[in-house]
Amino acid sequence: MAKICITCAGFKKKDLHKQPWAYVNDIAETLSHNGSDVVLVTDGKREHFNIGNIKIIRVPRLWKWFSFMGYTSETLEIIKKEYPDIVIEVIGPSSFIGTSSGLDKLSQELGIPLIGILMAPIYRVSEIANIGLRELLLHYSYIMSDAIGSLIPKILVRRKSQTYSKLVVLTYFNRQRLIEKGVSIPLKVIPAKIKSEWFYPVDTKLRDKIKADIGIDKIPTIIYFTSPLTLRGTDTLILAFSRLNKELKAKLIFLSRQDKKAKKEEAYLKHLMDKLSLQNVVIVSRNLKLDELKAYLSTATIIALPFKIIVSDFPLSILESMALKKPVVSTNVGGISEVLGCTQVVPPNNVNELAKRLKLILSNPKLRKKLMKRNYLVAKTMNKEFDKNITKVIKEVLR
Repeated sequence: MAKICITCAGFKKKDLHKQPWAYVNDIAETLSHNGSDVVLVTDGKREHFNIGNIKIIRVPRLWKWFSFMGYTSETLEIIKKEYPDIVIEVIGPSSFIGTSSGLDKLSQELGIPLIGILMAPIYRVSEIANIGLRELLLHYSYIMSDAIGSLIPKILVRRKSQTYSKLVVLTYFNRQRLIEKGVSIPLKVIPAKIKSEWFYPVDTKLRDKIKADIGIDKIPTIIYFTSPLTLRGTDTLILAFSRLNKELKAKLIFLSRQDKKAKKEEAYLKHLMDKLSLQNVVIVSRNLKLDELKAYLSTATIIALPFKIIVSDFPLSILESMALKKPVVSTNVGGISEVLGCTQVVPPNNVNELAKRLKLILSNPKLRKKLMKRNYLVAKTMNKEFDKNITKVIKEVLR
């Protein structure tokens, strides 16, 4: 049985449905289930507790100030005291700025391998610029790390990468970006998985009630869910729906997850709808339980998730939609097209292309049926492969 220590900032039980914490939790659960002793070190109020069989240790500050400045001495002492067989470090693009986090030196001192998991895409400057000035000014806190990552010189990425025995990424997109930066160490692609509950049958009574309440069984329905942030393309979707509605009558539903910016973002979207005199648009402003969310999504003809940028390597919402056997229209940002294929993606921030793709799939029942079957099989396969792949990485490093 191996002892494995994972470092990950901001790890909280209430956020385990979001990336990067969902991915980290899935890794910890898989390794624990396979007999490993897993310890996860994160930041927050100083305490020790367990989530299942996973031991959680919180320290007031994980890093000195920023990730590229290295870990605090307290964090390193905790890891040293645990004396694991492997350390797994969760990193982002800005982590490549620093040449040493202190964790690499500790792993050398203890003679244990260090695995890095890169949880965010490495963008080019042009891709960040394509988001638009409004987004850059309004949502800079969400994309600051990605913007910094796009500017990091190749030499820094190469140097930092050499501190790891292996780097794990979620997409081939990110693997290729690392290769372009000159990374030569072993790179392993392990796509994300979703909770098995997404594959369970939908509550049909709840679904029928939702249909009756909103009247969504009469015309084709497009559903968007998760945060209403325009960074996720919610405004692009409204503009595209306005164009679509001139040619094909449909209904648009926003399942708006409530977070600190939700009300402000919703107000902006409603202003945009009023400006366009849009009809047949509903915003559901509350955090839905899983069975409710699945029931809503099951009524969709199409699920639309037109991201302008993704801050984690792959959004779980796409896999969740696929598990419900739904066609998905998204954007070719990061590694999304790897999973959805070219039929279900359009360029980001492109109103015209999004409207055309929505119309194409809405007006073609045979294509929808084909995509529904394909999406479900892909999501199911990805879930099955995850546990096997992460276990294989650990065995390879321990050889």
